[in-house]
This record gives sequence, C-alpha cells and structure tokens, in this order.
Amino acid sequence: SRRQRQMCIRDRLPSEVATVYNNLAEFVLSQDEPLILVGDFGIPAWAPAFKTFLHRTSLEVKNRILPTDGKHIFNPFAVPSINLLAYKNVGIKNISFYSRDEAAGLPLQIDFELEYN
Repeated sequence: SRRQRQMCIRDRLPSEVATVYNNLAEFVLSQDEPLILVGDFGIPAWAPAFKTFLHRTSLEVKNRILPTDGKHIFNPFAVPSINLLAYKNVGIKNISFYSRDEAAGLPLQIDFELEYN
C-alpha cells in the first residue's frame, strides 16, 4: 500500500527552518518503510539546514538543479528548492518536471520511474 503525507515547508520564517527540518527528519527516521520525498523544500540543497537534514536521514537528492518557481519551467531568478529525495539504493530514471501554467499557483507535475539498485 502506498501512503502519502503532505507538509508545508515553503513559507516558513528563517528562524523556523531548523525546527521544520528537525521535525521532518524525525518523521523520516520514524518510518519503517522506504520513502521518497518530492516537493518544494523552500531552500536549496546546499543550505546548512538542508545539508544537515540529508546527512541525518541518509537521503540523497536524485534530480538535477531545477531553476523553477513551481509555476514556470525556467525562472533564472528562482532559488532551486524543488527536489526528489530518496535513499542511496533507489535510482530515479526518466524524471520530468512539467509547468502547470494553466493552473497557476499549483505545484509542478512530476513524473518519474523508480529503479532499485
């Protein structure tokens, strides 16, 4: 069975970022099944809070850097914060991110195939 849980990280105050990522890490570490996290994490993967989160959970960023704001495929001024995270033994192939211009304000559509190593 596939479970899905949604959390809002994007609109947090800078002072709340460490707490939000600590809570997310606790959630990830409490899961007894493999998981994949996909979404707009609000900060780039090289930000200290995100790097600490990745190290603590052993998750890895599986996609290329995406210069998008979630509404347009390419926005050169966007902070690259949309990521697909999974464990080392999960490979992602044929990942595609599609703009949702026809429904502004909604997230990107993300299609991908899993490949287990």
